[in-house]
Order: sequence, then structure tokens, then C-alpha cells
Amino acid sequence: MAPDHKTQKYDRQLRLWHAHGQAALEKAHVCLVNGTATGTEALKNLVLPGVGAFTVIDAAKVSPDDVGNNFFVTRAHLGQPRAKVVTALLQELNDDVLGHYIDDDITPFVAAHPRYFDRFSLVLVTGHVPAAALLALDRVCWPRGIPLLVVKTCGFVSTLRVVTRAHHVVESHPDTPVRDLRLADPFPELVAFVDTFKPFDDMTSAELTHVPYPVILLRLWREWRANHQDTPARGVPQSDTAVASAAASAADMENWDEALKQAFLAYTPTSVPRNVQDVLEHAILDVVANADAADEHAPVTNNSVVANPVANVTAGCAWPPTFWALCAGLKSFVAEHGRLPVRGSVPDMKADTATYVSLQRVYRDKAAADAADLHARVRAIAVPVVTTSTPTTSSVSLSRSSSVGPSPATSPGMAAVDAAPTTAPALQIEAATNIDLATVTEFARHAATLHVLSTPSLHDEYARAHPEWTRALSDDPGMLSIYVVLRAREVFYARQRRWPGAHAADSDVDTARLRSAARDVVKALVMGGGNALVIEAAEGGADAHGEAGIATPVAPAVDVDDWVQECVRAGPAELAAVAGYMGGVIAQEAIKLITAQYVPMMNTYVYDGIHSKSEVLKA
Repeated sequence: MAPDHKTQKYDRQLRLWHAHGQAALEKAHVCLVNGTATGTEALKNLVLPGVGAFTVIDAAKVSPDDVGNNFFVTRAHLGQPRAKVVTALLQELNDDVLGHYIDDDITPFVAAHPRYFDRFSLVLVTGHVPAAALLALDRVCWPRGIPLLVVKTCGFVSTLRVVTRAHHVVESHPDTPVRDLRLADPFPELVAFVDTFKPFDDMTSAELTHVPYPVILLRLWREWRANHQDTPARGVPQSDTAVASAAASAADMENWDEALKQAFLAYTPTSVPRNVQDVLEHAILDVVANADAADEHAPVTNNSVVANPVANVTAGCAWPPTFWALCAGLKSFVAEHGRLPVRGSVPDMKADTATYVSLQRVYRDKAAADAADLHARVRAIAVPVVTTSTPTTSSVSLSRSSSVGPSPATSPGMAAVDAAPTTAPALQIEAATNIDLATVTEFARHAATLHVLSTPSLHDEYARAHPEWTRALSDDPGMLSIYVVLRAREVFYARQRRWPGAHAADSDVDTARLRSAARDVVKALVMGGGNALVIEAAEGGADAHGEAGIATPVAPAVDVDDWVQECVRAGPAELAAVAGYMGGVIAQEAIKLITAQYVPMMNTYVYDGIHSKSEVLKA
């Protein structure tokens, strides 16, 4: 049967994140704040693989600078709303994707319509956005568990900050394949299969060359342990009589070479990986356990959840009920069996077809039995889930021809917004009986690679001290100096109400002011209070010289002059080459977050386009 149109269209990417990953992508709705060169490049890389919908929020008009660096505007669009223009051209890339736009500035918009962001799977901020607006957006996205990606670009340097309250990964696709053969702790069905083989000494050379290496290892390991019960397990000794005689009789040594290379599988005890232990020890599972003991229809108050300091990540997208119900079932499974469910896959190996198929069947049947066991445990679990409270004001659904804000005008592609106040999501207990066996089976296959990841909020990053960076600031700041200067640009804007380098005539003055702001950012990284630099100054908290600083003598001397000069030289400009590169990085991380596959970069990615270097900073 020929593949359908969608499979043909997305064939290459389906090999990466499979059909269920593509389905998650097609259900996603991404918000882009500012249709800059970097923003449109990132959105292009999400539209092409088929993201469900996107909305661009941008108050800017197309300028000559946009024409010079943004491939999604032309000279004919000069003076037109940039959000409208880039939305129309991006939609031309993929007819399956819905595009919307809002011609408004993010600062007043997020204050007036915080609930509007509840509909998004991910929010991406690009361009030159004041830090006060970023912190306001962070206050909206963080409690709801909506991933926030903040991109800062200036000339040849750029940073990407991933902000996610809790992100769960089932399919992490590790670089090294997971080998789950259970040779150190064989299950009865595997032992019975191995016992069907004749003793190696009784086999012909042809038969020896087609024995699968798990059978070789399991049989020899059992024999060796029976004769060396007091000897520490260090591996299958090659001098063992059975190994030597069997190997000498084998005409083709490939399967025996495989056995020697994989010998560690026989003497490495089966254990639960540390990353999975961290998930199973997560405090949210205590809430699930409490819910399981309660009436499944009894409400769970927000206070009862927030009282647990870790479990208050239950708001919004950060509380996926299915994931945590599966984890609760897995915790019960591990507590009883002391191991994870059998994965059920067998790697390629030297063996005859009939034997290999039989071995596959043994592992598949055991995996199916474990999945059925896990499914029964999951169905018995009740979990708190987020339910949407009835808003006090009716909201208008997103459409292609609806008005924006208070304006009565309509235009194709414009998105409607509502002015309803934000309300906390209510938590109620619901049984997990709607989780089907197929979902449980897929979860069990990837149980060894589970991850629950989180990053600090932007407010936390700006407000607290970073002692882990103090030594680096003093010794070799490296890429951290780029981070400092891009943070200093925000302080500069809060004090001057413009970005450094915006006017060439003020370059010397801007360099001095940006250098002063960088010193204050360094102080804030050491002592804390960095949020005051961008909030108090924006509210008029500057001193008589127009500067607002942190009064402390404790601050390492950091040489950031080169990057200060680069930022003043570049001004507010974005380079098309840097935008293209960062667009790929951003889209890659966005897809990881949307599909819950692969492990995203946590915290801040820094790119130095001058020296072609990059680094991830973790705070």
C-alpha cells in the first residue's frame, strides 16, 4: 500500500520523532513575539515540519532594516504591519498550518490579556524587548507551565534562554542504544529458552556459529558462577574450559566475538537508572499517592498541592496527568519487582533466522506481560488533573477574521483576544482509566530514559545571586561575558529608554554607559538583586546622573570591553547569518519541547558568531 500524502510529505522527519511526535507538533500552537529576522527564521523551521498554528504579536512596521535582514518582508511591504506581512508569507510555506497575527506591542498586551497565553504550547520572544516586559511575560507563562524561549541578539552574538517550569521526556533517544537483555537477572521464560539448546560440546561447528550471543553469555555465566560462587563477578573468563572448547570448535567466530564484547551484560546487575529514580522520587507522585487513597471525585484544593514545595509544578502544561499516572504505576511496578519493565527489543546479532525470531518472541512476550501489569496498575490510579475554571468574561476563539483588542476592524489572519482576568486552574481528582494499553506499552519501552527537567524562572535568574558563576567571572568569564553584556543592554534600555548604539553620534557615550551597566550586572550576579536594575530604573529609580547601580564593593573585575564595543557598533541590528543559525537552534529546541522527545538544552545557550563558538550556561 502506498503511503498517504502526509506520510510522503513529512517522511524524513517522521524518522526522527515518529507519528506520535508529528501528531503532537500538529496540535501545537506557537506564539512568536516580534517578527524579526531571528523570529521568522525560527518560525519558518516550525512551519515547514507542520506545526499546527502560530500567532505573531508585533506592533512594528516594516522598515528598511527589516528589508535588509528579514527574508519574509520585501521593499513593497515598507510601512505595513510587520506581524501581518510575515504571517502571510510564512503561511505560504505550508498550507496545513494556520497563521494569525496581533498588531500590538507585547508590553501592554501581556498586561491587558494574560489569559490569552493559555492557548499556546510555547511562547518565543525575539527582538529587542525590555526586561520589564520579559519578566511580566515570565509571570504569565511560568505559573501555567508554558515553555518560554527568550532570544537576545546583537550583531554577531546571541543567547537563547529556555524557561520551563517542568518538562517531561519519555523518548530521549540516547546516543548509545539501550540494551535491555536481562542477562544478569534473567526472567524464567528466557532461562527456559536457553535451556532448549544442546550443550556446546555436543554441537557441530555449524550449530555453534548460529547460537545467539545472549544464549552463549547466559549459559556460560550460569556455569561459571556455579563453580565460582565466592569469586567477585568481573566477567566471563576466556580461559574457561567451556568457552575455550566451544570457541575452538566454531568455524565462524562472529557470534563468539559478539559474546566477548557484550560480556559485561552478563555480570552487570539490572538496576533502575539514576534519571528514572529521580522521576520516581518526585514529590508530585506523593500527591498522586494521596489522590489514589481519596475519593476520585473529591476536589483537591490548590493549597493542598502548593503546600508541597516541589509539587506546586502541577499548574498548566507542567502537570501532564497521563505522564504522572504512568510514573505512579511505574513506581508501584518497581517497588514490587525491583526492576523496570522489559523493553522487548533485541539488537541485531549473528544467528539463524528461526532462532533469532524465537529469541525476539521471548522478549516481546515478556515486554507485553510487563506492559499489561503496568497498565493494570495505572488504571487503578487516580490523579489530580487541571481543569479550566469558567471565566468571568466570555472569550473569543481564535479565528482568521476576528478583531484584535478594542479595535472593531477585522482582517484575515488577525487573532481575537479577550480581556478576561487570569484565574488559577482548579485541580480535581480523576481516575486514569482512559489511558489505553498502547500508551502504556510505548511508555514501558522507554521507561529507562525518562526525564523530568526544569529551569529557574526569569525572575529567579534576575533576582538571585549566582555563586556558581563568581569564580568564572574572576578567572576566565569566556562566554559568560557575552551573557553579561546582553543583560547590560537591558539595564541600559531601562535607564535611557533606547538601546545602545541606536545613534552613531552617541557611540562613545553609549560605550561608557553600557560598560557601567555591565559592571552593575556583574555585581548583581554576585550579590543578587538584578531585577531591580531593570525595574527600578524603568520606573524612574535612577540617580541624578541617570544611572541606577548596586551599592556594593564586592564585584570581580570582568573585561567585557570587546563585547561592549560590538554591541554599540551593532546597535539594534540583527544579521541575517546569525538569524539563520539561531533560527535553526531555536526550532530544534522548540520541537523537543513540543514533542516531549529528545532532551532539550536547559537554561541559557550562548553563541559567539565571531569565533564560531557556543556554550550552555547553567544557573
